[in-house]
Amino acid sequence: MQSQPKTNFLSEIDRRMRLHGEISFGWNDQLLEASNKFGLTSHGLLTNLGEETGIVHIVSSNFTETPDIRNVLKTMKAQEKAGFWVVEEAIPDKYVKEFLLKVASIKSVIIDSVQLKSGKIHLNFRFHESDLRNVSDLVLSTISGHNTATLEFLGRSKGIYHDLFRIARDMDIAAIDIKMSDGEKIFGDPLLSPPWTRVRRHFASGDHEMRYIYYSESGTELKNENLHTISREDSLYELVASGDLIKFVNSKVANEKIIRFGILDHFDGKSLKTRFVLPKILVQSYLRILSLACTNFPEMKMVITGVRDLNEIAHEPI
Repeated sequence: MQSQPKTNFLSEIDRRMRLHGEISFGWNDQLLEASNKFGLTSHGLLTNLGEETGIVHIVSSNFTETPDIRNVLKTMKAQEKAGFWVVEEAIPDKYVKEFLLKVASIKSVIIDSVQLKSGKIHLNFRFHESDLRNVSDLVLSTISGHNTATLEFLGRSKGIYHDLFRIARDMDIAAIDIKMSDGEKIFGDPLLSPPWTRVRRHFASGDHEMRYIYYSESGTELKNENLHTISREDSLYELVASGDLIKFVNSKVANEKIIRFGILDHFDGKSLKTRFVLPKILVQSYLRILSLACTNFPEMKMVITGVRDLNEIAHEPI
């Protein structure tokens, strides 16, 4: 059992994303009905933000001890793996898809989790107070146009670890730490003057680009014209990053149906440290992907520096 610490923050980005929202939606399908009737819960990731938006659910095998739930999973052509089931479904509701696309387009929004519970899909996200009006307008218009949309919470953020320990009530969470050397080969053109920290904004299976929020520790001016300023006062910026390594890993992650609850990077100008936070049952699959990345990108000089439970990293910065 992973015990929840007092409020603490993963990084300066976490500390400066001061607001947190949770909104839930419902629609008619077998999985949501099973959640409502039998207490089924899952955690997942979004796929293909846009017209074809869907969800990949990770369901613990403990739930399949209930015959009715097992029958639902089989009907939905779920894949049984070691300790869990993978269920893919398209989101049938156009208003939900529209909300997801719009909230992801708000530059400071970080989508932390997608959860099925009590017959509804719950989306948890954090954002900077400079986008409060944008979030408020979107939430109000969504609630007025969708009779199952419910704003569950909007207020002060307690940090990503608060959300992670809530998820850990349903499944064990672990972190993988890696280090890569030779900054020029990792990034090519400079993004910000180091040192900097960045957090991935949201996860959509199959993405070949990654949207990040950057925190400039030096507070120096931007070196990249594609950076979007979230808050100059808080030294927060948004940028889309891409590259062969990102494409390789994301392609493998999509094929393996791996969900990640967070990616945190810190770059000191010479080496990049990265922390991946994910369900413990998926750690070995992710390590195999990293092994392939080491083989295919030896110039990155990738080293695994840690694999630990959530409790062990809760008070340890990257």
